[in-house]
Amino acid sequence: MNNLSQNFKLILSEISDVQVDSIALQKLLSAIQEVDAIFLDGRGRSGLVAKMFANRLSHLGLKPHVIGEVSCPPIQTGDLYLIISGSGNSSALLENLRRVHKLGGKTAVVTTNTNSKLAQETDISVLIPTDTKFSKERTSKQPMGALFEQTAFITLETAVLSLAQTLGRDENFMEAHHANIE
Repeated sequence: MNNLSQNFKLILSEISDVQVDSIALQKLLSAIQEVDAIFLDGRGRSGLVAKMFANRLSHLGLKPHVIGEVSCPPIQTGDLYLIISGSGNSSALLENLRRVHKLGGKTAVVTTNTNSKLAQETDISVLIPTDTKFSKERTSKQPMGALFEQTAFITLETAVLSLAQTLGRDENFMEAHHANIE
């Protein structure tokens, strides 16, 4: 049991040591408030973080859509395309990003790598400086980029709190926008 407690403390410590780019995060929050719809994308565990953020944006009364879901509508000029990608170099996400630019959408990425192809081609790049599963030198004791996914989740949950405060939306509002059939 002691090992579990130590690992839990290690994970919390690693998350708390990450310094997220708060200026870029504020730009992302502003962009979310300025657009009609937010389209979220990511692969693997990063994609799950994107889906969780989409869920909370829905609770805030915004219009999130997850790329790849059958109910996802077409992106329109001025909509926001937000990617969660540790490496920032996924060719499928880069292809989607370029298509969104041609369609007149705004773009953002949450990534570990400001030098990545995605970060270089997006309008807003939020840096979360952690390991990915591709990192050669490890700063985290956790496997396969877990620290990025955890920190991205916590960062986006922080964004939800900030958006709720800015938009004046309390938990009652959010509960009224929660699914009532599960």
